[in-house]
Amino acid sequence: MLSDLWRRYPALFVGISLLSGVALALDRKWAFCIPLLSLFSAFFSYRKVLCMLLVAALTGYAMTKLRYIPPDESENDWKGEGVFAISSFQKSASPFQEFWRYGGILQTFEGKTPSQRVFCKNIPCSLFLSLKMSPPPAHCAYAVEGTLQRKGRSFFSFKAQGNWRPEKGTFSLAKARFEAKEKIRRVLRECIPHPKSYAFLSALATGEIEDRALSFEFGRLGLVHLLAISGFHFGWIAALLTLLIGALFPPRMTTFLLLPLITLYFFFIGEAPSCQRAWIAISCFLTGRLFVWRASGLNILGVGLIIALLLDPLVILKLGFQLSFLLTLAILLFTSPCEALISSLLPPRKLSALQGMKRIHQAGYLMSATLRKTLALNTSVHLFAIPATLSIFGKFPFLSLLYNLFIPSWVGISLVLLILGLLLTPISPLFSLFHLANSSFTAALLRLISHPPLSLHFFLKAPQLPLWAVIFFFTLLFWTGLLATARSKLTESLF
Repeated sequence: MLSDLWRRYPALFVGISLLSGVALALDRKWAFCIPLLSLFSAFFSYRKVLCMLLVAALTGYAMTKLRYIPPDESENDWKGEGVFAISSFQKSASPFQEFWRYGGILQTFEGKTPSQRVFCKNIPCSLFLSLKMSPPPAHCAYAVEGTLQRKGRSFFSFKAQGNWRPEKGTFSLAKARFEAKEKIRRVLRECIPHPKSYAFLSALATGEIEDRALSFEFGRLGLVHLLAISGFHFGWIAALLTLLIGALFPPRMTTFLLLPLITLYFFFIGEAPSCQRAWIAISCFLTGRLFVWRASGLNILGVGLIIALLLDPLVILKLGFQLSFLLTLAILLFTSPCEALISSLLPPRKLSALQGMKRIHQAGYLMSATLRKTLALNTSVHLFAIPATLSIFGKFPFLSLLYNLFIPSWVGISLVLLILGLLLTPISPLFSLFHLANSSFTAALLRLISHPPLSLHFFLKAPQLPLWAVIFFFTLLFWTGLLATARSKLTESLF
């Protein structure tokens, strides 16, 4: 069974090896990950596997070293000139002021300090301008003079102090994306009377959170993942579009039309790590269905990991990337084993037995089946989410266990009503009723989140664990889940 894992999930193991090499290139503390590759080969008993995994790790290491040249960590400020490639453009706010925020990459930067000259390459950073200033169009890259300032171990801000000179032959979707999102916000502002419902639905529609209080309320209950566009949102949107298009076209044509629509939605939302992973996963799934290829979820996750790292090795430093891939891995590995355990309390029924039941008993069984699947999904996610949250934030809200059972489904209903309203309102003003109904429904949902039961609102707290302990724990979980999945596959094939 162990030797069969490589043949079943090659993309997943290559992706993990590539990740190990990228991590080692960024920080020597990750050097202990490399011996894990020999552990993989020991399980598989293949020399070719060991060579493949080592090649992937070395590729990740070399690729990162060639593409990313950080500034010296002994300094925090550098004056100079760089080429800034824009990936996002939006209005942002601090507690004191509002400003334009450009997110992107300093492709090159040449600067100096009193003691030395410095050259950097592909530095992730943000550039801020006052709302009173006229922002340069975010449709290309710019050569800009200014000051590069360190804001974290691997993130920087850039203060522009000169003219912005457009770079010939460069292009960015940031300007078109910003204008499209502004149109969506104007429609929602006109149709949704409740301010907090507007802020929430605007975040669902654009992937950008404008209301800091809303972000805080979702975050304290472990629900902030519902505000960031991810596989959850892509799944609901794909399901709705499948129903709408499938009513007019046969299944193969529906799949063919769904691919460009999902890609268009990805370009509209932006290139956040969770969006990118979700788009790659659903594109692989739809392509497989179109060409009648069978692909496992773990291999699709591996393909997404490989593509994300090849496009931008520094993506591993983003919290959204780490949690998105980690929790998706948890769902793929542990949902089936958890459902098998819960089935002893809520046993499934055969279709013949279900057909012989009374209607009220059928309804009860459907509720039981839904609860079984929801509990299995929630349990699998929290097996990874609790230690990840404790290692990053030092605490975990217990109410997350309860709220994540039903709030995601309610958010899914809000998302469906939002999409229907946006699609149908231009056809007839009567369809703005979708927005009004959604506003009332969402307001009730947000009241439930804003006022949690105080008697149950407490936290599990833990000291920050060392990196090696966190990686060891997740590696143990990974192999436990992988072996359980392989055993269940073997059992299914026998019966």
